[in-house]
Amino acid sequence: MGELEHSHNRSVISREDLWDLMKQLHPELSKESMDWFVYNCQEQNIFKRIGRNMYTLAGSELDKERYEPDYSSLSSRALEVLEMKKARFNYQVWDSRMLEEFAPDRGGCPHIAFVEVSKEQMETAFEHLRRYLECSVWLKPAHQYFKKYLEGETVVVLPLSSESPRHRNDPHKVRLEKILVDLFANKLLLDLLDTEERKAVYENAFERYLIDESTLFRYARRRNKETVIRGFIKEYTGVCLLGEE
Repeated sequence: MGELEHSHNRSVISREDLWDLMKQLHPELSKESMDWFVYNCQEQNIFKRIGRNMYTLAGSELDKERYEPDYSSLSSRALEVLEMKKARFNYQVWDSRMLEEFAPDRGGCPHIAFVEVSKEQMETAFEHLRRYLECSVWLKPAHQYFKKYLEGETVVVLPLSSESPRHRNDPHKVRLEKILVDLFANKLLLDLLDTEERKAVYENAFERYLIDESTLFRYARRRNKETVIRGFIKEYTGVCLLGEE
């Protein structure tokens, strides 16, 4: 594997590279065996996925931690309440406090837990949360009024977008790629963060954590924000995307 690391810019290994190497070593290898090899290497942290058919070796400059969301008492309680319901909701929860890790100077932003639920379950989830939580609970509020009347700890129920990135160990937890897209796709956040704060979030997120660019932009396309986000990264940040090197 060492030769692969030195033959690619910034230690990026393509799936084709892996296939070529394994075919040289084991000409009889089937596609299914190759898929298992790639999966097994990821599970053992020999290399990590950084994009569609792109990987990096452990210890390379691109080998960074995977983001693990830190849930506040508010969002943790929302998760617990949803689990109380016998009917299984299809949902994800994330928290505005998570942004403070990347933009610590943004202070003063209201504390909001975003509960995203499949459209057909939104009203049921809203009523359930409102019954058990001792805070304001909103159902898909109009963004032009939201900031005006926002006060204290707040839970907001929104529709869950298809192709929303899922945490590998818990489908109800958020991935960093989703947060980065939602900074532009979630209208409720547009009035709460300015350009400099978004810049800080993006630069610090890419600097500290392993970002799967294919997951990021697939979700961005689903939210019709790919062009906006690519333009923002290029114009306002120092982030260098692997696919544009």
